[in-house]
This record gives sequence, structure tokens and C-alpha cells, in this order.
Amino acid sequence: MKMKIAAIRVFQVVARLHLLVLIVAGVGAVPIAAAEPAKPANGGLSAKRPEPTPAVSVLELPEDCFLQGQLVPMPAGNAPLTTLRWRSPLFADPLEFRFSEVERVRFHAPPNQPPAADVWRVDLRGGDFGVGTLESIDAEHIVLRAVGAGPAPLRIRRTDVERLARTTAATKVFVPGLLAGWNCSRGGVREEAGRIVCEQAGTVAYRDVAAPLRACVEIVVAWDNRPEFELFFVSGPAAAKPAGRDGAAEKPEHYRIEALGGELIVVREGATAAFEPIGTVGDAAGSLRMRVFIDQERGRMAVLSADAAAADRPLFDATVAPGKAGRQSGLTLKLRRGGVRIDSLRVTPWTDEEPKVKSAGDLGGPNAVLESFDRTSGMFTAREGDDVRQVAAADVNAVEFPAAVATVKPPAAAVQAVLHGGTRLTGRIVEVTDDVLRLDCPSVADPVACDRRQLALLEPIARTPAPVTGRLGLLEGSAGRMRGRLVNPAGKDKGIAWHPRGGVEAVAIGRAEPLRIAYARATAPDASAPTAKPVDAGSPATLYLKTGESILCSVLSADREGLRIKTDLEADLRVPAIAIRAVELLSSSAGPLSKDKFARLLTLPRSQQADPPTHMLRLPNGDYVRGKLISLDDSTTRIEVVGTVKDFPRSQVSRLIWLSIEGDDSESLAARAVLEVGDPQGVPSRATMLDGRRVSLIAERLDGDRLVGRNGVFGTTSVDLERVERLDLGPAALEQPQGTVPYSQWKLKPAAVPRALKDS
Repeated sequence: MKMKIAAIRVFQVVARLHLLVLIVAGVGAVPIAAAEPAKPANGGLSAKRPEPTPAVSVLELPEDCFLQGQLVPMPAGNAPLTTLRWRSPLFADPLEFRFSEVERVRFHAPPNQPPAADVWRVDLRGGDFGVGTLESIDAEHIVLRAVGAGPAPLRIRRTDVERLARTTAATKVFVPGLLAGWNCSRGGVREEAGRIVCEQAGTVAYRDVAAPLRACVEIVVAWDNRPEFELFFVSGPAAAKPAGRDGAAEKPEHYRIEALGGELIVVREGATAAFEPIGTVGDAAGSLRMRVFIDQERGRMAVLSADAAAADRPLFDATVAPGKAGRQSGLTLKLRRGGVRIDSLRVTPWTDEEPKVKSAGDLGGPNAVLESFDRTSGMFTAREGDDVRQVAAADVNAVEFPAAVATVKPPAAAVQAVLHGGTRLTGRIVEVTDDVLRLDCPSVADPVACDRRQLALLEPIARTPAPVTGRLGLLEGSAGRMRGRLVNPAGKDKGIAWHPRGGVEAVAIGRAEPLRIAYARATAPDASAPTAKPVDAGSPATLYLKTGESILCSVLSADREGLRIKTDLEADLRVPAIAIRAVELLSSSAGPLSKDKFARLLTLPRSQQADPPTHMLRLPNGDYVRGKLISLDDSTTRIEVVGTVKDFPRSQVSRLIWLSIEGDDSESLAARAVLEVGDPQGVPSRATMLDGRRVSLIAERLDGDRLVGRNGVFGTTSVDLERVERLDLGPAALEQPQGTVPYSQWKLKPAAVPRALKDS
């Protein structure tokens, strides 16, 4: 045994040296800071999940998504509810989500209420608990009046009760609870149904639990696969930090439990050290249910298992003189490997002389069994053998109940409801009204009418997201973000709808609320993705408008009035000159213009200012011809250059640019032309493609993976959603885009007036 313990300690020393190397290299523990959710990969209108307010609750969805809004009433039916309905300001109609696809709903706390004079806490075997005024106890039920749990008291099934305890100022429950108050490195800690979950190796989580000098820390730690971690009791924020490089740091004052190399070890370090293996950690799911007794003045540490048959016989009990004076009051979790969660954390004063699971003398004897409680008389009735006696409630602090034969398991589609008054119950929702959320709990005899004003948290027990197929987008607005896809609205000929991931059905997108849908860029080409569909294999071209829009097309002809083009949806379309910026007829390998040459090309001499040129031709060799376009057909491009008409073979013209003059209103006229679509029946939209092109349209429907709508210039238009990077929706989407618009710099600048003419 001694050799085994020595081997464990050698392993620990090696592990700590390895960790110190990592820290010195900059990849170990980092300074403790408050944890924040990660920002979405595509950026966002709101990077952090907001806090609920009195008027707005927060629905949290996977992948750091959320929706502000409110629960929508759902009537009771023949079966418990498996979905929730949510009203979001982003949509005119409510959305409906499956419980299995939702993370949680958070609600705002009501104004502080004065605490009751005599409050009890009933701990249930499944992890739930009720907090309130004790009404009565009989052979079948413990009756508790809990704040926010409805006008009628809770009739809790006695077989499901683990412990009854009086809550006092000295009793503090930190888990279940919210993440607020925990300081975490690396952001690797999250809160789930009131539990603290740590899943990122190297994470250090600390919380001041206000432990007294003689403290009893009751903790339940669980895992799905074998982890390696350290728990530091009555610690400071720097408990897990190594000694300084100079080696002059004070000796650690540690009371800790380690899970390392499959062994579970208790360690007490002070002036000297004591340690003892107390069990093993298997590869499968498991848990650690302990009561750790700490006496900082004497340096004593004792560990009792809450599951042990001989519960009052410590697994570890050692007194090591403290190496330094002082008091610590926090708890630190350091995760080395795997993942763990703290299911329960409760701190009470250690008042007995010796460590015991059951408080001595609460019912007058070590084997006393609670039979009943009468609130009117304020007396407990206890039986020990043939001895029946009355015990005043003022003399009872806690009562332990016999272990249950069967484990309490939550029903299918169950949720946990946490009330601001401190109660947490698990069950199935049977009804939601404007005032209450009715919960059917296996541990409570009657459905619980939870006051919606007292709800703090609503969270599903099990999350089983459905498999994702196809390319999802991230929809963002001023009140939330969520993943999903665009679809056609059910039963409507026009309009577009959003089907959120986890949603039961799609909800129509309106015209008023500005929204953005971002699509992630593929990291590698997708062989299954559709390729660009050429409009005309013989003469593909790209047409650019002054407003930034661009489409692939075939150019049929051109003149001073504009272009005739063919698209995949329009066989012969007239595009007015006022809207056009340029058309790329051929690909060109000529290099970019120098700054000086570009300035010369766009300088408008005084002799031409009365009748300026309107077009610029670019030839394949990089030369430019400036003049007035007369015509373009399938063979010839004709342009007037300073009074002389010149013809160029169409095959020798790579680009045709429409010139404007600095300070004119051609952009506003072009924008007006784009918006003139008659009677719009869809959603104003602007698509930014993966290749940088932009297309604006009044979106009307989905045709497969293509968004189809109307554009005042292009007519019926579509964009391939597989090739969209961002889609802006709402009236603001058609405003002038930010950033550089292709060919927008091609504006003529009148030549400066000579100084001699200015003086005259």
C-alpha cells in the first residue's frame, strides 16, 4: 500500500512539473477573469447574450444564439407539452420550438421581497428542492408553501425526499445556482440547469463561498467520462497557482481532493502533509458525493461519503498544523482533463465536535424516525423503537430521510423550473397561461402552478438536437440571433419565411424589421455544390449598376439609352443607362492603371465640358478609348470620339464603362430606378455574394436554393443562396451599401480653370 501511495505521489509531482512547464511556456493557466460567451463566428448585431428585463425574457438557443421576447400561452391538452411558443419582436407571429432544441429561458427577477421568518428547504433525491414555509408532515407527504409555486402548498412525496433542513443566514447554497459569482479562466465554464459545467482542460473556476473557520462543505461532482481534476476547499483565488520562479513562495495551505490517474486522493498540506487514496475513478460516468469538514484553526480535514453505508466513519481524517496564519473562504475547481459538473454545493458551519453526516440530536436520538409535523403546535413527532416523543421545531435544524430503493428519474420531455424564491422542480409542462406555467412533477402530488412573475429559469433536462442537413444561415436582428434557413411560407403564394433550427414550423419575415442572414464561407470547395449557371455559354458578361448590384448575363445590344440583356429569368430585358456603371464583356489580363494615367483619363478638359463624353471602352491590351457610345451589337461596337465615329470589333472590347461627373445625382437616380418595382409584395433584400457581387431585389419566394424576386432594373431576379455570404432584409437593405462600389471611381473631374482666367 505504501509503495502504491508513493507511486501516486511521484505521478503527481511529475504532472505538476509538466503543468509548470506549460504555464511558463504561456499555454497553462491564465489570470482568472469573468467568463463571457464567445462571439459568433460571422460577427453579429449583438455579440453577447443580454440579461432579461422586466418587460423582456431571453430564450437561449445552441451555438450562443438567443431571442428576446416572451412565452406565449399554450392551452392544456390530452398530453404534456413538448414545445414552447415564443413571441419575438423580430417577427409578427410567434415561433414554436421543441424543448429538445432549446438551451434555457431566463426571466427577470421581481422586486426583492422580505424573507419569511421560518424557512425550510426540502432536498429531493433527483436534485430538486423546495424552499418555503413548512406546513405539515405525515406518512406520505411533506407539505411546503413555496414562494411562486402557486396559491396551494406543495404536497411533496415523502419517498422522494432526501433531507429537510432549516435555512439560516449561516447556510449557503451556491449550486444549483447561476454562473454569476464564479471567476473562470479561459471561459471554459457554463451554467446548465443551475449546475456548473466545466469541459475545457486547463480551466480554473473559483468562487468565494464565505466558508467559516469551521465549515462543512457538501458537494456533488459528476462526470460522463473519466476526468482529472483538483478541488481546493477553503481556498483563495490563487489556490491552483504554482510557486514563483524564485522558489520563495510560501508553502501552500491546501485542503483538496484530486482525481488523478484513475485514483481519488485526499490531500491536506500545511506545515507538513497528509494524503490518502479513498477510491478510484472509472472510465464510465460517475459521481462524487462528499461532505468535507474543515477546521482552519487546527488544520483538520475530514471527508465523509454521503453514499457510504457507514456514513459517520470518515474516509479521511487528518490534522496537520497550519503552516501560516490566516483564513480562506473560497472553493476552486481546476480541470486537467475531461469534463466535470458541480451538481450541488452547500456550505454550513461545522457545529458538532466530530464530523457526522447526520446532525446529532435533531430529533432527540441517533435512530429517531420522523413521523409527522404540526404547524399549529410547532412540534415534530419522532419515533425511536417504542419511544414516541415531541420535539420543538426550534430545536430541529435538519432531518435526514432513509435512502430510496429506486433512483428518481425525470420523465421524457421534462424541464426544470427554477423560481426566484429558491425552489427548483423537474416535470413536464401541461399548460402555459398569461399568469402561470403549470408543471406536472413526479415528486409532487398535484400539478404546480408556477407564477410566471416568479420564474427565474426554465431549462430542458435532455437536449437532443436534430441532425443538420443543408447549409444553415445565422439570422441576426436587434433582438436576437438564431440559425436556420429561408423557406416559402406555408399556404402563401408570395413572401419568404424563416425556419429556425429546432423550430416546429417556419414564420413569415415581414418588411419592417431589419434583419441580416450570414452564411459561413466553405473552408474547401464542395463537390456537391451547384456550379454557376452560365446564361449564354457564348458570351457571358457581368453587369454592374451604380448602386452596387451586379448580375451575370448575356449582352444582346447597347446604345445611348442603355443595354439589352438576357438573364436566366428574362429573355430580353432593357436596362436604362442611368442605372448602369459598367459591363465586363470579356476577361482581361491587362495590368492595373497607374495613378497618373487614371487621373488623365478622368480629367474633363474645358473644351468638352459643355458636351462631355459618356463612355469609356477598354481594349484587351489595356488601352482605353473615351467617347460617346453609339451602338453595340453582336459584331461591332461603334463610338464617337471627338466628333469622329470609330468602329471596333466587339471581340476587341473587354469592358464598357458609363461615365458620370463628380457631384451629379446619378447615384440617387439609379437607386430610384432599382426600387421601382410596381406594387411590392415581398421583402426588400440585398444579397452579397461570395465573390463580392451584390444583388438587390424585393424577395417574393424560394425556388429550390434560389431566392427569387423583383428588381426595378433587372426585372425578375434570383440569387443562388449556396453562393450568398450575407443577405440583408428590410427597407434599409436597399440603401446605398457601405464600402467600395465597383467602378464607382470612374467619374469625370472637370479640369481646373487656369489662373490667368481666374484673375480676369
